[in-house]
Amino acid sequence: MQINPSIFKAYDIRGIYPTDLNEEIAYPIGRAFAAFLGVDKVVVGRDMRLSGPQLFEAVTRGLTDQGADVIDIGRVSTDQFYFACATLGLPGMMVTASHNPKAYNGFKMVKKMPYLLSGDAGIQDLRKLVESEAFPKATRMGQIVRHDFKDEFVQKVLSLIDVNALVGAIHESPVRESPVRELPVRELPVRESPVRESPVRESPLRESPLRVVVDTGKRWSIKAGYRFLEGGADNDEVYTFALVHYVAAGLIVRF
Repeated sequence: MQINPSIFKAYDIRGIYPTDLNEEIAYPIGRAFAAFLGVDKVVVGRDMRLSGPQLFEAVTRGLTDQGADVIDIGRVSTDQFYFACATLGLPGMMVTASHNPKAYNGFKMVKKMPYLLSGDAGIQDLRKLVESEAFPKATRMGQIVRHDFKDEFVQKVLSLIDVNALVGAIHESPVRESPVRELPVRELPVRESPVRESPVRESPLRESPLRVVVDTGKRWSIKAGYRFLEGGADNDEVYTFALVHYVAAGLIVRF
């Protein structure tokens, strides 16, 4: 199969949809992932990008045709995806292009947490399998099972902090699987629908991604705010801080 080899990056598979990466290419990538790892169960999630459902359908069809069951965890952030893989002890694929502009989509891939597929450890092997289409014959047809990890993820996040020590209000983007409703703070919703088309990547040091939080806090005389992010949990209206994964996909902002 002819593909653009440049979509097989050092740490993920990523390209412009639908020219470099589309359903026709996602299907054999799913087959290659199951065949290369020799697994019978795979966790699969996706972010909010518009091409996510199409690529999810194609890659999971490839996985099941190759004999792997799919644990569908739905639309999640990347840290939730990693949490699901770690909790189940399973490999996984996340349909996401992380902080890249809206034209992109791709796959992040877990071998077994904390080990991810990379260019030197698996990704180029997947490319060779996709190009050759030399997939071993599957002995069974896989099934897709839905598993919602929202509550488990929220409880895990809350177990890491002193909830009673929090003050202020929530500035929330529509990541509804966040711990917002478990916190003893007031919620100030700003948007009612996710920003599905991530704009051009900007510097992570730029202040503008947090300006709406700061302005809201000053207007309501709030001492602290918590900003939840969308997509791969490292992008929102503009490129923000990759370290959000270490603070439960949020940023604490002091006014």
